Amino acid sequence: MSKKKNISSFISAAISTFFSNAMLFIPLILFLGVLDTLLFHGALKLNNVEDAKNLMSNQSVLIKMSFTYLGLMITSKAIIGPFISILVVVFSRATAMESNLSVGKAVNFAIKRYTKVFFPFLIALLSIQIGMIIIIPGIMFMMQYAFVDSVASLEEEPHVLSRSKKLTKTRRKSLVILIIPYVLLGQGVQLAEFIYSAEPVKLLLLNSAYEGLLIILLSSFYMMYHDRITLIAEKRARKKAEKENQDIVDSTAE
Repeated sequence: MSKKKNISSFISAAISTFFSNAMLFIPLILFLGVLDTLLFHGALKLNNVEDAKNLMSNQSVLIKMSFTYLGLMITSKAIIGPFISILVVVFSRATAMESNLSVGKAVNFAIKRYTKVFFPFLIALLSIQIGMIIIIPGIMFMMQYAFVDSVASLEEEPHVLSRSKKLTKTRRKSLVILIIPYVLLGQGVQLAEFIYSAEPVKLLLLNSAYEGLLIILLSSFYMMYHDRITLIAEKRARKKAEKENQDIVDSTAE
């Protein structure tokens, strides 16, 4: 019988997933880094900001620019996010199952599941991003919806968000340990984006690194999901075996 794993094993498995599929994930995070950088500069241009470093002294423009960037980021994540999330899920599953998975099969699966994942992903994304405006609600939503990608990608569950909430109930402590450092680092990344706004290469590397951490975080979420459903399946199998044994005993007694 399997035992509940600790958080270090989830992170280790996620890192293994990332680097064992580096030929896919490294180009992917560079692409996302380029996209994030372009969106940031696009938000600056839309608000007629020439020097982002001076924004700290102009709070009204800073707020306007931040919301513009948030809107652009949500739009881009809503479109490409489900596809990326499915890829992370299937490669993480391959790691957990100790099996091989080709990029071609993973991409084909992601294309087929995209429409099923899109709406749950979008609702979770909007909830988390809007909640992150005052941080704590965003962290709560992130904990509750940590398994949305896994459930939507692998299960035929009509109520994806509710199932994610139910499955994460016994994993909230581990999820907090994973999420809070990522969120705090994200605040630092946002500040660094303004500092390095005039240095595209540094901004690209910064955004790419943060996207890489996101992929590892999402993979860690899957590893926790995999552990959770494995334990549930074993518990159900054990109860079924006990019931069958009891039925045999009862029939013998008769």
